[in-house]
Amino acid sequence: MTSQEELKIKREKDRKWRKEHREKGLCVHCNKPAVVGKSACEFHLGKANKFSKNSYWKNREHHLAIHQKHEQKLRREALQKIAEFHGKSIQCFNCGCSEFEMLQIDHINGGGYQELTRGWGKFIRAVARGKRRLDDLAILCRVCNPCKYANSISKEGTWIIKYSSKLL
Repeated sequence: MTSQEELKIKREKDRKWRKEHREKGLCVHCNKPAVVGKSACEFHLGKANKFSKNSYWKNREHHLAIHQKHEQKLRREALQKIAEFHGKSIQCFNCGCSEFEMLQIDHINGGGYQELTRGWGKFIRAVARGKRRLDDLAILCRVCNPCKYANSISKEGTWIIKYSSKLL
């Protein structure tokens, strides 16, 4: 049985369990008596209100911090996957810079703009979860990445930028 089939069975079991609890008048979270006309007890209704859409603006900094932490975790996982694929550590493949905030994901053969127009989140999640091929991705720092691009579009060699073409 695949994980998707197992997940489908678990979801169906959860739906059935929640439906039975609603019919009995019990909280779907903790088996305590539910508030009349609701599917949760007073405690869980209060908890839901604490994190509702209306409270987003009251706790905006908290929500943004959680979101930023999650993004950084995904980014680190994606960089780790790329580095492992190429048999290297998380650092610029050109100059060796290992400052996490400076590192970027480079599309070796170009096409990064088209991929990112579909959404940065989708791209980074696909890389981090291994659902995207990694052979055309590399890790470059914020200095080397534009230099590589500039050298790749220069037809007459007019750029004075020094760049080691290890990836080309």
